[in-house]
Amino acid sequence: MQNTGIIRTDFLAAIRPFVYASKLIGLMPLDSPDRCSGEISSKKVYIGTSPWNIAHSLILILGLLCAFVPHLKFKITHIHTCYSFSFVIFDVVGCVLLFLASLVSLLQQAILCREELKDSLLTIARIDSHLLRNSYSGVYRKTKIILVLQLVISFVYFLTLFSFDFFTTKKSFGWFHRFVKYFINAIDVVMSLQFVNFVFMIGHRFRVLNSELNSTVTASSIRVHDYTSYPDGADSVSFIEVGFDDTVGRKKMATRVVPAASTTNTQIFTNHWLKRRLRNQGVCNIRTLRRIYLLLHSVISTVNNSFGVQIMLTIISSATATTLNIHTVIVFLTKDLGTSVKDNMNKLLMLNLASTIPGVLKLIIITASCELSKKEAGRTAVLVHKLLLHRNVDPDILTELQLFSQQLLHINTNFTASGFFVLDFSFLYSTLGSIATFLVFLTQVWESYGHHTHTQACD
Repeated sequence: MQNTGIIRTDFLAAIRPFVYASKLIGLMPLDSPDRCSGEISSKKVYIGTSPWNIAHSLILILGLLCAFVPHLKFKITHIHTCYSFSFVIFDVVGCVLLFLASLVSLLQQAILCREELKDSLLTIARIDSHLLRNSYSGVYRKTKIILVLQLVISFVYFLTLFSFDFFTTKKSFGWFHRFVKYFINAIDVVMSLQFVNFVFMIGHRFRVLNSELNSTVTASSIRVHDYTSYPDGADSVSFIEVGFDDTVGRKKMATRVVPAASTTNTQIFTNHWLKRRLRNQGVCNIRTLRRIYLLLHSVISTVNNSFGVQIMLTIISSATATTLNIHTVIVFLTKDLGTSVKDNMNKLLMLNLASTIPGVLKLIIITASCELSKKEAGRTAVLVHKLLLHRNVDPDILTELQLFSQQLLHINTNFTASGFFVLDFSFLYSTLGSIATFLVFLTQVWESYGHHTHTQACD
C-alpha cells in the first residue's frame, strides 16, 4: 500500500530540480500525484513513493550488475597491460568500491529506506512551518538556486571530462565501457550531493533554531511597558501566538478584562496579565524548540542510516582514486619510463588530474558539511547555558531551559558513516595522512618492482 504524506508546495518546488535529477538515475522514487482538496490545495500536496519509479530503480540495479562484470574484465585484461601490478590492484579496488557505492545507493534509497527518506522530507517541511514562518520565500528561493547550480556545474564538468576522455582514449575504450564508467560516477556524485544537501539543510535549521531560542528568551526577559503607555481608549492588546502545527504565526487580540474607565488597579491587573501571557508564550516557544531539536535529531539518524554505507564506500573509493592518480603523476614526472611510455602517458596525465578533482572535492565537501552542521547543533547547548546565566530570565522559562539542557545531554548529533567513523575535520585530516602514507608505499613498490614490469605502452 502506498504511504502518502502532506508537504508544502513551496518546499517541494525548492527541491524539485534535485528530485527530478535523482529520479532520472533511480535514487529518489518519490512522486506528488494528488493535491489536497479544499482550501489548502494551493499550499500542500501529497507526496509518496511511486511504484513505477521503484521499478525504474530495479531495472537500473540489474543493468549495472550485468554491465559491470564485463567492464571490469575489460579494464583488467586490455587497459592495464601497460601498468605495474600495484597500479592494477589499486585501480581495480577503487573501481569496485565506487560501483558498490552506486549499487548500495540504489538499493538503500529506492528500496530499503525510501519511506524513511520521504518522512525526513516531511519532517523538515513541518519544522519549517515554525522556524521559517517569516522567511519561506527567501530561504526556498536560495535553496532552489543552489540546487540548480550544483546540477549545472556537475553536468558541465562531467560532460567536459567525458569529451576529453573520449578524444584521449578513444582507441582503448569503447562507448559501452565509457558509458558504464561515467554512469556509475554520476550516481555516486548525485548521491553524495543528496547527503551534503541534507546535512547543510539540517545545519541551517539548527542555526535558525538557535536564533529563535535566543530571541525568545531575550524578548521574554524584557520588562513589559506600563499599561499607561497604550493609547487611551484602546480596548485590546495584540500578541503573537505560534503553535508548532501552524504554518504561520497567528496575531491575536486580547480584550480587556476590566473596563477602561476603571481605577489604577485596572492598569496593574492588565500589566500583570500581559506579563503572564508573554511568559507562558515564551515557555511554549522553548518547549516547541525542544521538540524541533528532537525532530532534527531523528532526521540525522535517518540520514546516517540511509547514507552511511554508501558514504563510507564513496570516501574509501575517492581516497583510493586520489592516491592512485597522484602516484601516476609523480611517477610520470620523476621516473625514467622510456620515450614510448611517456608519449602515451602524456595524453593521460591531464585526464588523471581532471579525474582527481571530483574525488578530492567529495572528501572535503562531505566532511566540511558534517563538521559545520555538528558545530551548529553543539552551539545550542552553549547558548542554553548562557541563557541560564541571564539575570532577567523568568523562573518558568529558567525551568524550561534546564529541561532543555538535560535533554541535550542525551542527544548525539554526530554524522557517521554507518557508525564506523564520525565525519568531521579530524577524519579528513586522518584520511589525508593515509593518502600520504600510501603514496610513500606505492613509490617504494615502484622503485623495487613496478618499473621492471612496466615494459610496454597502451596502444
